[in-house]
Amino acid sequence: MVNSNKSHNHQIESQINSKNNIHKKAEMSENFSQNINSDKYFLQKLIVGSSLTFLVLLLGVFLTNKSIFTGTEVVGVGTVPTIKVEEDASSEVTLSTLPVASSSEGQSQGKTDITKEDSRKQEESQALANQLILSEALTELDLVMASSFSKAIIKASQISQNDPLYPEAQNQIERWSLTILDIASGRAFKGDYDGAINTAKLVPVNVRPIYQEAQLAIAEWQPQVTQKKANKGFNEALLKAAKEKIKPALASSYIEAINDARKVLPGEPKYEEAQKLITEWSNTIFRIAKLRAKNNNLSEAILAGELVPDGTPAYGAAQEALADWKKQQQTKKKN
Repeated sequence: MVNSNKSHNHQIESQINSKNNIHKKAEMSENFSQNINSDKYFLQKLIVGSSLTFLVLLLGVFLTNKSIFTGTEVVGVGTVPTIKVEEDASSEVTLSTLPVASSSEGQSQGKTDITKEDSRKQEESQALANQLILSEALTELDLVMASSFSKAIIKASQISQNDPLYPEAQNQIERWSLTILDIASGRAFKGDYDGAINTAKLVPVNVRPIYQEAQLAIAEWQPQVTQKKANKGFNEALLKAAKEKIKPALASSYIEAINDARKVLPGEPKYEEAQKLITEWSNTIFRIAKLRAKNNNLSEAILAGELVPDGTPAYGAAQEALADWKKQQQTKKKN
């Protein structure tokens, strides 16, 4: 009987415990479901708050750059006010006031930046252009042509004083001016005073020390030019008279003409012409001598051959012919 009661009580306790467990599981399931719903709710509020924040920021960007989006100028846009989204304490989203610069100020700053950039690019472009000018000036140079140095000076003079390349350009101009004066002096040394003066005149005025030296040289060479012009007339008359003295087949007449032509000195007008005539007339004398030797007139051939002047192209051949003719003459005398 007692055992039967214990068994019955045990069954009742088991049923009660089972119900309690079911009830606890139900409560846990309900709590878990509530937690999930709470998390979902929090995420929803967070997404909403983030979306509103993004929209406010997007609005600020739009207002700042409205002139770009709409193509119109916006003046005096101030600030975007504080926006609060209040769901509860955990999801409150607050946007602090966003300062937005006015479009006119932004555009002004933009224009300033563009102006500076344009100025910098212009300076770089000018520097490259000036460097090209100097390079072109150098390519103009011909070491024996004064005019090439003059052209180079003209190009280099295009570089302004405020340019970084200005000192280098001035140094080059000074060097080229000295070279021009050296070329002029070399021409004067050769007796080409006209060419020397014309060259010295290429020295630019703004290179003062070298320019003054060039002017002094011109003053020194000018009398030579005057004398040269006088000599030109004299030498023309001298050569004309020498030509008139020539008598064909008469060797002595050619030597008289040669002696007159030799009065034209190096560097004087008609000097080159006089030298050509001397060579031509010397060859003629030698031809006359050979013709006489061919006709067995050795004495006359020797007399003509001895007239061929020293320093002429025919002189060496004439000396060899004279030795042969004299040998032939000695042989005839022995026979």
